[in-house]
Amino acid sequence: MQAHSIERRSISHSLLLQSIQPVLTACALGWTLLALSGCGGSSDVKRTPVSGTVQLDGAPLPEGMIQFIPDLGVKGPPVQLEIHEGKFSASTANGPAAGRNAVQITALKKTGKKTKTIMGEEADEIIQYVPARYNEQSTLTADVQSGGEPLTFQLDSK
Repeated sequence: MQAHSIERRSISHSLLLQSIQPVLTACALGWTLLALSGCGGSSDVKRTPVSGTVQLDGAPLPEGMIQFIPDLGVKGPPVQLEIHEGKFSASTANGPAAGRNAVQITALKKTGKKTKTIMGEEADEIIQYVPARYNEQSTLTADVQSGGEPLTFQLDSK
């Protein structure tokens, strides 16, 4: 009877570890990324103010996000800024790292269709309508310098 109890306890501990392993892995990854990103404004990161415009098919992008990701050798965390009526800006305090940055631009819109959420509730269908070549497959770059000219991004949906 005692051996059966030990075996059952061992199985339940094994199941518990299997069920929390993804959570532990996610936590470890999160702490690693936090440590690597250098949270907390390191003094050797030179941030710079930035401003500019984003157009899609010749018209200002109504709403969206622009992300600046420092190239290798450029110190600083990625910076994400909101785009409103085709314009974005950031001060020195929350601007991107000075130097060459990869750029990703995203924008979402409702399709007019309804979809089911994972909880089974009905919701508006929302899609990313800026082509992938400007975000997840982006080759856009910007050389961000203090006192530099406003940046301009002319995107084409075709």
